[in-house]
Amino acid sequence: MEDPDWIPGKSDEDDDGKNNEDNDITETEDLVGAFVVGMREKNKQDIAQDWIPGTSEEDDDNDDDFEKEVVVPNIGVTCNNKILLQMARQTTKGRSAKQNICYYCEKPYSRISRHLIQVHNKEMEIAKILSFPKKSKERKTLWKEIVNKGNYKHNYDVMKNGNGEIVPKYRPRNTTNNPEPENCFSSYAPCEFCLGSYKKTDLWKHQKNCELKSSEKRSKANPIQMGKLLLPIVGTSKGFYENIFIKMRDDAVKLEIQKDPLVLQFAERLYEKNGANLHQHQYISQRLRELGRLLIQLKSDQTEITSIRTAINPINWDTLIHSIRTLAGLDEKKNTYKTPSLPLKLGHSLSKCAKILKTNAIIEENDADRKIADNFLTLYQSDWEERISAHALATLHNDKFNKPLLVPLAEDVVLLNSYLCTSAASLKESLKNGVDETKYSELAEVCLAQIILFNRKRSGEAARITINQYNEGLTNKPLNKEIEKSLSKFENELCKSHTRIEIKGKRGSKVPILLTSTLKDIVTILLKARKALKIDSEFIFIKPRNSKPIRGSDCLRKFSVNCGAKCPKLLTSTKLRKHLATMCQVLELSESNQDILAKFMGHDIRVHREFYRLPDSTLELAKVAKVLHLINTGEIAKYKNKDFDEIEFDNAAEVDIQEDDEYKSDDDDDDDDDDDDDDDDVEMEDEELDEDVYEFSDPCISLKKRKGTQKKGTSSNGGRHHWLSSEKNAIERQFSEYFKSGQTPGRLACLNAIAKEPILSKHDWSKIKHAVRNMITSQKRKQYKT
Repeated sequence: MEDPDWIPGKSDEDDDGKNNEDNDITETEDLVGAFVVGMREKNKQDIAQDWIPGTSEEDDDNDDDFEKEVVVPNIGVTCNNKILLQMARQTTKGRSAKQNICYYCEKPYSRISRHLIQVHNKEMEIAKILSFPKKSKERKTLWKEIVNKGNYKHNYDVMKNGNGEIVPKYRPRNTTNNPEPENCFSSYAPCEFCLGSYKKTDLWKHQKNCELKSSEKRSKANPIQMGKLLLPIVGTSKGFYENIFIKMRDDAVKLEIQKDPLVLQFAERLYEKNGANLHQHQYISQRLRELGRLLIQLKSDQTEITSIRTAINPINWDTLIHSIRTLAGLDEKKNTYKTPSLPLKLGHSLSKCAKILKTNAIIEENDADRKIADNFLTLYQSDWEERISAHALATLHNDKFNKPLLVPLAEDVVLLNSYLCTSAASLKESLKNGVDETKYSELAEVCLAQIILFNRKRSGEAARITINQYNEGLTNKPLNKEIEKSLSKFENELCKSHTRIEIKGKRGSKVPILLTSTLKDIVTILLKARKALKIDSEFIFIKPRNSKPIRGSDCLRKFSVNCGAKCPKLLTSTKLRKHLATMCQVLELSESNQDILAKFMGHDIRVHREFYRLPDSTLELAKVAKVLHLINTGEIAKYKNKDFDEIEFDNAAEVDIQEDDEYKSDDDDDDDDDDDDDDDDVEMEDEELDEDVYEFSDPCISLKKRKGTQKKGTSSNGGRHHWLSSEKNAIERQFSEYFKSGQTPGRLACLNAIAKEPILSKHDWSKIKHAVRNMITSQKRKQYKT
């Protein structure tokens, strides 16, 4: 008997992407009439057979029944059973025929076109297809659309229920290179235009020539992510699914996350807490993948464990501990972890999962689950620290202990700043001649790097500057007149040439950012170019067709290499911030000015004083070493009631003798009142201090191994000046107030004295400063003796 589904001229491979032919199917006037009558009676209402999972009743007003957008319902996925993928199998008669799913009766047929014509010829869509001439482009396109809709509807139900066979557009062959076809369904995603299931790696190729993609439907979004939006939603939160889950890498870890309801609940709690912050999405994804990796390790250690719920059962406590240790790379001989932060994070995640399980048990009145959760939390409190966290924290501490402290090289910072200024100038001119997408992206990266470098801000905070924050900064009120009077002329000029904007920092604190006039011009150019590039985002520093802002750390890393810096790895926002805070200590800022600096950097003053200070090694060498030498020489009593900075040695040779471990009598140093010797000693010590400051700016030298060195060309016995009585009298006249207060004058005071006393004009201001300090020290010593 003749096959009722047979269509003349149709081969076994037609349904694998070939054009469906129906040459011998005769279209009757009744079918055309049925189509016309049906179109009249439709009256902007969808027929029942056009229902697709998730289609809402609000779509009834849609005039175009065949281009209706598919809305996926908010349903969770349970993949407890295997999901298979339809494969191309070789039979004795050749390749097996592909089974397509009928959109109306939801059954598989190898001759889907004949089945639709013979059984469903009165359906509106089939009647419309038959109204077009044979072999016409429109007829072939509509055949593909109805076949894809049937397969998509079937695939959706399979993934929702976690059981069945996925029907792809092109079936893969079952060869030795593909031994586990049941795990391949996750590598397919539907096309957002024609609903056909394609390999994710080939989806972009298909969409370039998709016949159902009209000009109105064109999208610049990621085709894989758009296709995932047409799949059943994982969990109950649509925001979590669209913003986090579909963007995760499709691998075995994601599959474990998708199958575990407790992990999904944990993910939704994290999203509810941090989902509003775009930069926290990666953090949420990372926490989930940690649990997914743990599940894989647990299943390899003990096959009975199938989920996090069974893993936190007290019966499996020892297995859980062993799996975490294995995953984190525990060295049992040294009791150290290869990844010490991982077990600490897993501990927090597992305790949170146990609390969620307990909450569910209380709501559902499930005493068994509640007992499991309570017992796990008890074990966690009593046993976790000794078996897991103690070794992890010790490993972290040992890694940080005595770690070399490196800071950016001053010349590298200058080189990077010069490179950024030059690049910004050329890119600005290029954009003025015409908007170019590449030039726009490059200018945005350069501007962001300049802001981070100038303000020493955290790269993530600077990257998230919004247009509203920038506009609010431009409309700030002018300075208060009373405050303006208290500022110097130079400070008032800075206030006029710089714009202050406020952004959101850590823990919701307000963090200021200063923009120079050049930076404001660049931001203005970027905002104007956005209109031509059709960029619609609240962030200033964002590239076309991107939803997230540019990563500031990537920009600094890129430009620090391009500028030719000696140590580009040290030009990071964190090290630049510490460089600013520590170098400001050289200025000996008052507490109020320290508070201003700490607030500008987004710190609490206690954090600023504890972590953003000169390294302890520098302080020990420069400050504490003075006291140790005085104690060893028995002269500590001379410096009663003095601060570290007020202690000066009478003879620099004392330090050299102690460092060389050579013993020499110091009787000649007890009563040395010679001002000339004092002047030379203090000058040499000050030069050594300058050298230390220079070395502190060198990133390639460890601060903990750095020693004081003497400048080239300066000898211990050279450069002395014997001050004349007239010169000393001039110094006493100009610095009488400093002699009374015991303070050392600064550069400005010394320059003013040189201008007023011609006899001092032949001396450098630093020479005069050292002379004053020597005279003050000599005066104090004489007062002490009397």
